[in-house]
Amino acid sequence: MIGTGARAQSATGIAAVGAALLLAACATAATPTRSGLGEPPTEPPPLDGLRWVEVEPGGPGDRIDLPGRVVAQVQEVVVAPVGGRVVPVAGRPGDPVEAGQVVARVFPTSTDVEALQQLAVALEAAVAEGAPTEAIEELLAARDEAVARLAANGGGPDVAGAPPEPIEVVADTDGVVVRVDAAAGSVVASGDPIVSVGRSDALEVHVVVADEVAARLDDAAGDPGGVELTVLATGSLQAIATAALAPAASRIVAAGEPAGTTTLRLDLVDPIGLADRVRVRVEAVIAGDDDVLAVPASAIRTLDRQPFVLVDRPGGLVAVPVEVRGDGGDPVVVDGELEPGDRVAQP
Repeated sequence: MIGTGARAQSATGIAAVGAALLLAACATAATPTRSGLGEPPTEPPPLDGLRWVEVEPGGPGDRIDLPGRVVAQVQEVVVAPVGGRVVPVAGRPGDPVEAGQVVARVFPTSTDVEALQQLAVALEAAVAEGAPTEAIEELLAARDEAVARLAANGGGPDVAGAPPEPIEVVADTDGVVVRVDAAAGSVVASGDPIVSVGRSDALEVHVVVADEVAARLDDAAGDPGGVELTVLATGSLQAIATAALAPAASRIVAAGEPAGTTTLRLDLVDPIGLADRVRVRVEAVIAGDDDVLAVPASAIRTLDRQPFVLVDRPGGLVAVPVEVRGDGGDPVVVDGELEPGDRVAQP
């Protein structure tokens, strides 16, 4: 950061160089010196022979490469009808599934029996205490639902705790297994997801990113044109499709996801030759800040370590001191007496 006094002194130095400095900076065949400026030419070059570029609003933005994987869009989440220990049958992502196919079995656990017993005790107490009719009816409905769950598939445990029969869980949709939400042997509650089934002809891309990157992409996606997502073949520059960030509300919480990361869903637009389980690369370009000004790095010149640009003004070329911000990328963000649309000379 250059102090105000130093900047003013350097600006005065730039102005004092006068016509010789401008001619030197405009020369197309100038000999470089330590200051980065050439020796003054013997004849001034024509102004229409210079290369010009306009000052543009908006910083250079940011480009992020993200490894991704193509998956079938989830059409159905198969859930556990009762609480218990689950044994998936369709056990791997990519396995084909038909409607009506058994995808898992759930062995009801004693917790279901305990829940039914607790409902029976609560119902008895409600009747004895003269609870409102609506409360008693709710308990009766909950008890009947618990009994139905335990007796599903022709044989569950009774209140006495007879050995439970496994309950078969079937898919309602043709497709492929997108992910297994409950590992073999894990204990699930009623309504917990077991297997997610998707269609192989309806695809999306999943990328695992750090939480802070997910937050940046979410913020950028909130503005029209704030982020552009391009899907490319891994190891090449071939664009396969464009993509759009799915709403955060539909975000996936994947089993085994590393701490501090988020799995983003990207909706594909006009995919070419993609198939389920294919690995891809996603290029995310976040738009720059419209409140700043940017010029090509090659247009920045220096004198006594003070950066400046040569601007085409009504009275002729003017050396305008600037302050370069950011990490020196291309284009660079600058502060100075510039306006969008100003024409700046390039070497």
